[in-house]
Amino acid sequence: MKEPKRVILVPKTDPKSLNENLLSYLETRGVEFRICKNLSSDEARNSDLIMVFGRDRDLLKIHQEIKDVSTPVLGVSPPGEISFLADITTNRLHESLDAILSGNYEIEECLRINVRIDRGNCFYALNEVALFPSRSATLMEYELIVDGKLMWRDYSDGVIISTPMGSTAYAMSAGGPFVMTNASVLIVVPVNSMDLTRRPLIVSNESLIEVCKIHSRCGCHVIIDGIRRVKVKEKIEVRKAKVSAKIVRLNKSSFLESKIFKKILLAEELMKAPPSVKLVLKAIQFYGPMTQRDLVQKTMLPPRTVRYALKILLNKGVIKRRPLVEDVRHYIYYLSEDFNQI
Repeated sequence: MKEPKRVILVPKTDPKSLNENLLSYLETRGVEFRICKNLSSDEARNSDLIMVFGRDRDLLKIHQEIKDVSTPVLGVSPPGEISFLADITTNRLHESLDAILSGNYEIEECLRINVRIDRGNCFYALNEVALFPSRSATLMEYELIVDGKLMWRDYSDGVIISTPMGSTAYAMSAGGPFVMTNASVLIVVPVNSMDLTRRPLIVSNESLIEVCKIHSRCGCHVIIDGIRRVKVKEKIEVRKAKVSAKIVRLNKSSFLESKIFKKILLAEELMKAPPSVKLVLKAIQFYGPMTQRDLVQKTMLPPRTVRYALKILLNKGVIKRRPLVEDVRHYIYYLSEDFNQI
């Protein structure tokens, strides 16, 4: 592969990952680099490689921001964290850069989709576009049209339109199939349809998918890669993007095999966890974001046990925390975006 000479460094999680050793190493290799916290499509277009230091959510956001640019993206995840879009971690960065700057890497081209909302703005997605009512536990009504042909009218909790890359993310949790990333298809997954015979639909990636006559008593939102939420009134149009995403891979094993392995690995880690950890995780999954005091009340576990369980889940990246607005001395705990993508 081509040896990259112009590199953009995007620090998303830990600015310290861009230390002097890394920058001096790039200089000695004759690499022209820039550090960009907020990347534009024009900046991306004028580079050979984009290195994103962050988690899966950060990488998905970068693929949205660069729009129709096909510059390869290398994900570098924090040490010890399971990532599905990043092949390397910061603790083996120099070893991996030796291979990449010598051209010893592969490019995986992944289909992206373009969604137009109410005949207005267009957005890019690498994993999926999801359409749901603005309020949970509320049904929505819609029509699905593929290439001008009405496929079904449905009452459901929502509908997901996924790429092969996203088939192991949100779509899978709603009952969608595993799809090889090189398959030339898109996947439509109805979520909790009132019609018990409704099943996921596989269509050609050359198809135009329209979801129209959208109605819910509380309105609906389009959720793009689990990151961006946009209100929709009437219709969305989804089609294959003209430019694929290019992801730098050092591991020659297939992405699907790797992703399944990582899911199994995380599941095994949670299986080995104490029962109290599983109970606290289930409480957060079922009730939503909670404080430590709320978790003590819901699980009826001792405060010390809940603190221990939260520490384990935080270290594994399964949950995150943020200060409570009403009292910044306390925290509220919630599922991490990366865990929601599993």
